[in-house]
Amino acid sequence: MRIKTLLGVAQAVEYLHCYAQWPVIHRDIKPSNILLDAAWAPRLSDFGMSLIWDEANDDNGPTNRVYGTFGYMDPEYYMTCVAKPTMDVYSFGVTMLEVITGRRAVFNRKEEDMRKAFDSKADGGGIPTNLVEATVPRINANDFAIYLSPNFLPKI
Repeated sequence: MRIKTLLGVAQAVEYLHCYAQWPVIHRDIKPSNILLDAAWAPRLSDFGMSLIWDEANDDNGPTNRVYGTFGYMDPEYYMTCVAKPTMDVYSFGVTMLEVITGRRAVFNRKEEDMRKAFDSKADGGGIPTNLVEATVPRINANDFAIYLSPNFLPKI
């Protein structure tokens, strides 16, 4: 069910970026903006921060303000204030990590299980503050399986 939901959201993002009459950047893809209809089909919601992207002009220029949710926001967008479709891809990637690991996008320093769950060597010695910091070094080292949620693993 989780994989089907993620695939449905991926198709929605692809539609917004590639097939909509005017390409749309959602700017706030996160689990709470993914709704399920009566047939359990995923629906991307909350288009309040979305904008139409001018694909002919790859650099649409900086926006006046950064929009999005901390933890899901593309760092490049946060630094430059330039909206691009890649920011939705980044947010969707964080959402995927959240679903398959069963962990939040941003860690609360008081959560002791988060400190124990991640090897302090993963990000150069410190304790990761978010899911991307914690998992990307392991993904690059081809050692991601330890982060999979027990609910995500097949039953043997």
